[in-house]
Amino acid sequence: MTSGCRCLQIKLLGNYLKNKMNVKVVSLIAFGVALIAVFYLIDKNYIFSKNPISIIIQVFAVGLMIWARLSFGVRSFNATANATIL
Repeated sequence: MTSGCRCLQIKLLGNYLKNKMNVKVVSLIAFGVALIAVFYLIDKNYIFSKNPISIIIQVFAVGLMIWARLSFGVRSFNATANATIL
């Protein structure tokens, strides 16, 4: 293997890691924005509905989140959108 080929491989690996870090940063920022939105909804008393149909939908959504946590486990169910594999 020539040194030029190794240099290209190292450069490609560096770009991959840099892009992966950017994805993590953007993912954390998006999670923070979502958290701020939830706190805003709580502050304005918009987080829970008074409509019975909407309440049923919200209860099913919470059940789906609990099911996903139990089914996929802690490692595969992240709050941020980070990938768990390379």
